[in-house]
Amino acid sequence: TDPLGANTARNLCDKMYEKRKQGAQEVEVLVKELNANGEKERILQIVDYLIANFSASPNGNHRKGALIALAAVTIALGTDSYPLLPKLVPPVIKSFCDQDSRVRYYACESMYNISKVARSKILPFFNEIFDGLFKLVSDNDQQVQKGAQLLDRLMKDVATEDESFSVDAFVLLLKERLYVGNPFARQFLLGWIQVLHSIAHIELVPSLPEFLDGIFHMVSDKNKEIRITAEHTLGEFLQEIEKNPPVVDFVSLVKILIPRCTSQDEDTKLIALTWIHSFIVSGKDVLVPCVDSILGAVLPSVASESDEIRERAIKANNALSKLVDGTEKEVPFKTLLPQIRAQLVSDYVNTRLAALRWVSLLHDRFPQDIADYLDTLFYTLLKMLSDTSEVVTLSLEVMARIGHNEGYF
Repeated sequence: TDPLGANTARNLCDKMYEKRKQGAQEVEVLVKELNANGEKERILQIVDYLIANFSASPNGNHRKGALIALAAVTIALGTDSYPLLPKLVPPVIKSFCDQDSRVRYYACESMYNISKVARSKILPFFNEIFDGLFKLVSDNDQQVQKGAQLLDRLMKDVATEDESFSVDAFVLLLKERLYVGNPFARQFLLGWIQVLHSIAHIELVPSLPEFLDGIFHMVSDKNKEIRITAEHTLGEFLQEIEKNPPVVDFVSLVKILIPRCTSQDEDTKLIALTWIHSFIVSGKDVLVPCVDSILGAVLPSVASESDEIRERAIKANNALSKLVDGTEKEVPFKTLLPQIRAQLVSDYVNTRLAALRWVSLLHDRFPQDIADYLDTLFYTLLKMLSDTSEVVTLSLEVMARIGHNEGYF
């Protein structure tokens, strides 16, 4: 039997929106009355009937009717709808992927109305809703996009007002999607990162190694708005890192930054070098084991044609020299010296000069530790005597210091 009554059922599947709306209002009145009388079984029958006969119908108007009616049931029940959410929500989520764009639009509207009532009780379905929104914000239909944006705003409010929101689960969702090319999807993801990062009780920095590279990937986007948002987001994270170094996994983050320091995109390179410089200053001794790879990422840019990039690289190189000069931690000579030797034969004069200063620093500071490497270094320095005058002068100075101490001459 039809638990709605023939007239209401007919209205719900009418092709006219006003009729469907009238049907939903009738559902709301009926469910309110049943709830007041404690007739839970009848309410369950109505929900099951809507799902079986409307949500799963091949007729688009039936599916639209189901969406508006399921939201009406939730509104009628208020907080009493919470135990029914596992029944009410899945058919709406399923409709996010409907082939009919109007059904997709009404799915956004229905989920908005259900979530408004449910608030934090909707969070168990967050992953599925987030996945639906991620696709809907890029929908071909502008009305669907607008509906998705409204739902998105509400979901951000719900997620950020409740302390039970799972950052770990969110980071997994984010990580899987960050390399998508669609501009609407990218803005959607950056929007979520920014909102969550702005909430005091939500701590994203410890999870940053999971998604930092994805944000850097967006710095070179063709869309100016996305580039600006990505840069702004990175700037906010760097400020927080500088304020609170103990929670930062510097080593994991440096491994992400190093390839970005040699990016073909100048903005990406500049930001990566800025982060590296900041990390050397904030992370201090924690970064000594990474000094070889940092040096390999920074030294090529001390010869950059871009004033900004060159200055940033020089600052980072100076900070790294100071760090190594003052550290009591074990310096990875075995990987650092081959890296310096590679930079000594760089195509760029300023890089070669910077590498020579590193040889000088290491020889003065750690003479015993680099003794085993002097033969190969000396051979490289000899070959540099046919270089530009500035390089030759510095090479001779370095060779003289080595020779003076080691009895080479």
